[in-house]
Amino acid sequence: MVDFASETALTDLMKLFIDKCIAGSEIIIPMALGLLGVLACIELALLFLYNAMDGGEDPIFLLVKGLIKYSFFGWLIQNWATGMRFTKQIFDWFSLLGAKAAGSAKVISDPAHIGDVGVTLALSIYDSTLGLGIGSIGIILLKLFMMAIIFLIFAVMAIYIFYTTMQFYVLCTITTAMLPFGANKYTSFLAQPAFGAICNISIKMMFLQFALCVSATYIDTLANNNPFLANSTTAGMLYTIVGSLGMVVFCVGIPQLAGNYFSGSPTFGDGAAGAAGSAVQSAAGAAVSAPVQAAKMGMQAAGIVQAAANIPGGRSPGGKMDLAGTARNMGTMARQSMPDRQMQMHGKSLFNASRSLEKDRTNVEAQKNQTNLF
Repeated sequence: MVDFASETALTDLMKLFIDKCIAGSEIIIPMALGLLGVLACIELALLFLYNAMDGGEDPIFLLVKGLIKYSFFGWLIQNWATGMRFTKQIFDWFSLLGAKAAGSAKVISDPAHIGDVGVTLALSIYDSTLGLGIGSIGIILLKLFMMAIIFLIFAVMAIYIFYTTMQFYVLCTITTAMLPFGANKYTSFLAQPAFGAICNISIKMMFLQFALCVSATYIDTLANNNPFLANSTTAGMLYTIVGSLGMVVFCVGIPQLAGNYFSGSPTFGDGAAGAAGSAVQSAAGAAVSAPVQAAKMGMQAAGIVQAAANIPGGRSPGGKMDLAGTARNMGTMARQSMPDRQMQMHGKSLFNASRSLEKDRTNVEAQKNQTNLF
């Protein structure tokens, strides 16, 4: 049970949620392994069937390759959120990297410590109001307002650590069910976002740890040299609150900046305008070039027809273009310039069309001759 009245309530609640997430992933693992086995049987059966039809690869080689791939995914499922905690190693490494970059030897992963500093400072402000009389009602209201502000500042920081950590564990638990799909190239699109999500949240924690460790000196100064004691001035307390607000904006804004950067979201106002301008320019260029391309294709087609008509057999004795002869010449040109099978079929179609045209012309001439006889 979590004692919500204790100073470690938020940390205890986080540990409780982490244990629940790990237990949930342990329940999902057998189901994920069963799905992995089904996918392995289907893929190996199809590979052996295709190989039996064309004899492309050694069956033993196919079996060994498939076993290595599916064994790796089986290990990955068992150690994704439990066991060796593969994802936890990535998360801890990025967190430590952020702390090292800020010059700290350890990460700040205890949200209760941040929250306790806020509670201590808020109580100091409250205690400083107890000796004031009713004639100082304005000062009392101001200090109570400052007490609420300073408490919320450190509460937001503590909750943000809690929230980011729980994001990671929830992702690890739920994405365990997606890992089997990564073993098959046709279903791997379902598992790929899981790897990206774990890396993104780990990088977000790295930026958060950097911001927290940079602010740790300021937090320790507030905890050790309380500026909200009874003999503190109102101006000094206001300056401290302004500095604390800047700290919390820094600690919350830096991870969001990292999320926008790695997700590809724009961060400058003119980025969208530039992209829209490029899109409009591309569309206008395509609209202008479409008639030009059509004209070019028409000119090329006219040139091919003219060349086929100039080949012997493409014109009648009077010099006019003979459709049958021109089509026959175009078929010959296609067979000569396009040796692959598909283009030969096109050439053959043109040749058949020329024969059909020639046959029709012969029938027309025969009918004319019969008419002249009568």
